[in-house]
Amino acid sequence: MSTTTSSTTSSTTLAVAVAADAPVGIEELEQAWRAVRAGRFRPDRHRTGDNSGLVCGPDIISGPLVVVAGAHGWSGTSTTALLIADAVTRRGVRARVVDAAAPARSGFAAAAATEHGVDDSGVWRLGSRGGVSLQRLAHPVRRPDGVPVPLPTEEGTLTVVDAGWPITDLLDHLQGGEGRHWLTALLRSAQLVLTARATVPGLRHAEATLQVLDAPGRRIALALVGPRTLPRWLMASAGAAVLTVQREGFLVTVPDRPHLSGAGLTPAPLPRQLHPTGDWLLNLTHPHDQPQTPPQRRPKKYLISHLNTHRKDDLR
Repeated sequence: MSTTTSSTTSSTTLAVAVAADAPVGIEELEQAWRAVRAGRFRPDRHRTGDNSGLVCGPDIISGPLVVVAGAHGWSGTSTTALLIADAVTRRGVRARVVDAAAPARSGFAAAAATEHGVDDSGVWRLGSRGGVSLQRLAHPVRRPDGVPVPLPTEEGTLTVVDAGWPITDLLDHLQGGEGRHWLTALLRSAQLVLTARATVPGLRHAEATLQVLDAPGRRIALALVGPRTLPRWLMASAGAAVLTVQREGFLVTVPDRPHLSGAGLTPAPLPRQLHPTGDWLLNLTHPHDQPQTPPQRRPKKYLISHLNTHRKDDLR
């Protein structure tokens, strides 16, 4: 398979991919230009790197960490991971998202506002959007045990790992002799957000997964993608594990946005209506100085009264 690219112009085109409604800062442009000058977009720089994925020490990823995993396929892990990362940056903290999915399954393929090429090993493709850096696999992997250990990061950066594979597949492939793989270790020990669709089959998958990952003293947040308010008939089908998560205040609803469902993640900012959900998830996994309470919609009567007050002030 041959690749024909014209030199500097092609590299620059690959280096900067910007949506019309997502302005790119000077820092991101400088990073992209440094990637071009370093030759990170040249195909002859590819190296296999270390794909073992084995845990080589007690700390797999240094610094604060959240893992987002799906109870089933297409359960919204990428959007949920980005919601948490965006919430971190609103606190003034650096954040990065590590996508462990195979490139063909990645939810971040078009999410970067700026592409920075591949790392020196040729294993990870780097990008950024605003204050969030993105790291996704540059080459296909057929099994979860082929996912390499993430790159080191700057001190104080919060890492959000999108596990990228249904959690049952991860546990099936990474048991036994392969149990030292970094993804398995994180699923068993790190702060975990489990995602599922707010449907009866989605709740069944979530129930089965929660039972497998249950451990004394461990609290797993459950993010259900669907309506903002879960209907009673749906929760009537929930199992004991899901109801326990709800009773303890660790069940979060992620309102489904038609544009995200249709187009997926793009360089455009996530809808502001989803910010409270991201803040809530972050508070559950890394409490700050805010109470762990779900986002509340203001009553319609309050909004009308508030609007009328402003109209009276304008008339005075």
